[in-house]
Amino acid sequence: MSKIARYQGNVRAFASDARGMERTVFGGTNQADDLTSQITASFLRGWGIVGAAEHPSLEDFNAAMYAMSQFIAYQHQMGVPEWHAEQEYHIGSICTHNGESYQSLQNANVGSQPPSAKWTPVLTSENGLANL
Repeated sequence: MSKIARYQGNVRAFASDARGMERTVFGGTNQADDLTSQITASFLRGWGIVGAAEHPSLEDFNAAMYAMSQFIAYQHQMGVPEWHAEQEYHIGSICTHNGESYQSLQNANVGSQPPSAKWTPVLTSENGLANL
């Protein structure tokens, strides 16, 4: 497979311009634009919330696609995701924290805020960040 060319613009989420109630939180009736609100118990269950004889709603399709494409837009915006205490990192995982980049030295690295013995600096003000 050849390299995928980067989209030439600001990557935005699917249905980010939805009007009215065209997009709700997956499996719900409320609206929210932030990623944290999108990850509900229904979202984690997926299409299992829809009965065998039912069809998923337009709002749920928009919600699912919005959440997934918002994660992609975040990756394009950040380049490297920000560290979070609840995220599980593994050997080689990279994150940013306070404007500096770190690589995990351990598997199942959860709750260990960089810098610490579980992280090694990748790009910091001391090793070249100021020169970018």
